[in-house]
Amino acid sequence: MKEAIRKYILEKAKQILSKKGFKNTTMDEIAEVSDISKPTLYKYFSSKEELFIQVLTEINSEVDKIVLGIIDMEDDIFDNLNTIVLKTMEFLMKNKAIMKMALFESREFIKQTKDRNSHIKKFIKNRQQRKEFLEKLLLKGQKDGKVRDDLTPEILSIMMLGIMKEISFEIIFLDFKMGNIRQLSSDIANIIINGIKRR
Repeated sequence: MKEAIRKYILEKAKQILSKKGFKNTTMDEIAEVSDISKPTLYKYFSSKEELFIQVLTEINSEVDKIVLGIIDMEDDIFDNLNTIVLKTMEFLMKNKAIMKMALFESREFIKQTKDRNSHIKKFIKNRQQRKEFLEKLLLKGQKDGKVRDDLTPEILSIMMLGIMKEISFEIIFLDFKMGNIRQLSSDIANIIINGIKRR
């Protein structure tokens, strides 16, 4: 029950944070939109900073579920890459407002927080996990004879993360008009695949 209430508060906090941002959101407002008293809110989160960190952690976990959680290593590498691109883009479109707030405000927040080094380490560890996962996927593609063996999986994974980061930036900050998201994600995946496919 406690975990359900905690998740409910986080969902409500995401809604208000995505509209107003971290600086302009108060714990009073979060308590109000969550239909709970302020003392009850403080039982679950000791400060606005702690709540914000939990929101960022949840967002990272959701992205991890996309990249790490839906892929079967036994499936075809190119099907897996298509799935990663599509699911990432769908997630970004669905969560545009909160992602904009998280990416924009998390840097400022981390600069000002006392525990900044531990937060930075968490984000680096998170990115490293995604990179290592992509490396394994690409290495398996090479072993299966589908990916060019003159390419380094480490460099390929960095390149792919970079491409996805730029696409994310376009979607979140520049209001990129996507049209048919399935077609667009397929086009992007095909550009990557055609560059790495063994001929």
